[in-house]
Amino acid sequence: MSKKESPDRQIMKRSDAIPKNFTAADMVDWCFQRNLDPREVHLTGGHMFWESVETDEEMERRLKFWKERDDRHEAWERDMLAKLKEKYGE
Repeated sequence: MSKKESPDRQIMKRSDAIPKNFTAADMVDWCFQRNLDPREVHLTGGHMFWESVETDEEMERRLKFWKERDDRHEAWERDMLAKLKEKYGE
């Protein structure tokens, strides 16, 4: 009798899609509802999303980015104004 024809229970490779907005707690519940050990369920692909207050370093980086962006934009405007004045006069 071949393995395919064996009357013994076999290990089945299974997969399922992760629903949108599925939390980590939902995942644990999903495992328990199916009598699965969450430590034995592997997640592949997908992304994790969460919200948290930015750290001091993140805030400094954000403020620095916007200041540098504004400075570059102002420099571009001044340069463009000078070019337009040269081309068309005041």
